[in-house]
Amino acid sequence: MDKILIIDSQKNAELMRKTLENYMYQIFIATDAEDAFTKLKIFSPDLIIVDSNLPDMSGYEFCKKIKEMDGAENIIILILSSLNNKQEELKAFGAGADDFMEKNFDAMVLIKRVKYLLRIKYLGTQLKKKYDELEEKNNILAQQLEMAQKVQRSFIPEIDIRLEKIVFYGRYLPAMYIGGDFYDVIKLSENNFCVILGDVSGHGISAALLTAMLNIMIRNMIENFDAELLRPDKILEELNKKFILNVNTNEVYACVFVMLIDVKEKKIFYANAGQPMPIFVFNDEKRNKFAREAKELFAAGTPIGLMPDSEYEFKEMNYKSGDKIFFYTDGLENNLYKDDNQRFCFDLKKIICDTVETSFINEEKSCADEICDNVINKFCNGAKNNNYDDDDISMIVCELN
Repeated sequence: MDKILIIDSQKNAELMRKTLENYMYQIFIATDAEDAFTKLKIFSPDLIIVDSNLPDMSGYEFCKKIKEMDGAENIIILILSSLNNKQEELKAFGAGADDFMEKNFDAMVLIKRVKYLLRIKYLGTQLKKKYDELEEKNNILAQQLEMAQKVQRSFIPEIDIRLEKIVFYGRYLPAMYIGGDFYDVIKLSENNFCVILGDVSGHGISAALLTAMLNIMIRNMIENFDAELLRPDKILEELNKKFILNVNTNEVYACVFVMLIDVKEKKIFYANAGQPMPIFVFNDEKRNKFAREAKELFAAGTPIGLMPDSEYEFKEMNYKSGDKIFFYTDGLENNLYKDDNQRFCFDLKKIICDTVETSFINEEKSCADEICDNVINKFCNGAKNNNYDDDDISMIVCELN
């Protein structure tokens, strides 16, 4: 039952009580502000109807004091005045009143106004309740996201491998706290390494779960593969079959690049399932123009999860000491050059090649570190609002010694 506190002369208050009690409201009466403050603390009314002229203070001042009280700011207040003009109405709303009425009214007008104000009060209470519930759920979700990020980070660690014959350095920038990119560098033997870089469609928790699943799948497959049959294209074919079997829908897919590196024979073997092509930078002692020093490692293949019988192109090439490879996911391009792939590739090659050139002079930071820093400064910090919120970004720099 809604509670209403009426503050007016005894006669006027009794008239309003008789009118409102017929509609199942619980009515309390006060004849001055002091009495009203006492009853306010005892009964906690939902609605206050107060005359603009009280014996001990004006109704406007009373209203202002109520709205400033802790815990009472949500009480609905209707001010009544014997003067019906714009100035009085402005004074009422300026004091924080929720409504204003002239005292010369009939019973039905009062009833309609009270019903309306209590309906507003009810809706406001329900809205606050829903907001509190939503805030609680958001807090729970934030805790779950924090835990999910820790789990995902265990699958996607920062890569910093520095060996005599090879160096790997990786950066991972998730777009939504947790993301859909994944990468890994797996040491197969003393002289053989496997580099994997992937991007699952979508973002957030569902994409993060898929990246974890793919990481486990890939590692298990590589460990169980016959060493003589371990080829990037075969890894992708097997991964495609297992992904379709486990996910059982073509609504999600994954782009994956796999490279095997033999540091003894100085050879690389690779295959691609829809990932952006890595940039290979040649170690040219003559330092020709950058356009002749860098090329994209092209290999054809559809993303994982789209067709059960997909086949992937197998490529191999020799390298020499000082060559470098830059792997990345498409978030890097989408962040600044979403509709201009040609310009993106041109700028990316130039940044990498220029960094390689300056790294011969600046030995304070490794070339791999510097390449990642310069690429991020250009394609992430130079983007709109200086962020990379639109898509995950992953990159690996490989230095072949």
